[in-house]
Amino acid sequence: MLEEGEDRAGSGSGRHGPGERRAVGQALAWWNATRRERPLPARRDLRLGRLPAPSRAAVFLVDLAEGVDRATFLRAGRTLVRFCADDPTGLPVAASLPEALWERLRHTFDAAVQERRPIALSGTCAGRDGIDALYRSVVMPLGDDGATVDALAGTFTYRRLPL
Repeated sequence: MLEEGEDRAGSGSGRHGPGERRAVGQALAWWNATRRERPLPARRDLRLGRLPAPSRAAVFLVDLAEGVDRATFLRAGRTLVRFCADDPTGLPVAASLPEALWERLRHTFDAAVQERRPIALSGTCAGRDGIDALYRSVVMPLGDDGATVDALAGTFTYRRLPL
């Protein structure tokens, strides 16, 4: 399971910068290192401390025990908590995010489950506060048996667009 570590990442305003790209790249390297030669890493093998400190705040973990449409946040990093304006840990993903973002993520979740590989996405959406933001995310499948996707790890970073 994820080990807690120091979270130091933020969101500002402006365009996607090296911080967002770095978080996605670091998460992909983390996923690959954790999976080693297996098709999928197991949830129990994830060690948040192995991810560089600035990217830890962007990490989230989603349980898929009841399927993609009923996915639940098991962990939400500080960046996602800030974007949602509340901690979505333990809540359904669909109820925690703005509808347009959930629709995009739902398709990405489906693709990661079906293809059993990481899927990246980026775009713009309005936050719960109505302010538009650029976001970047990667969703990475996890399987406790090494074959069946039963959870997803991911990163989420964003930048508010100027008004």
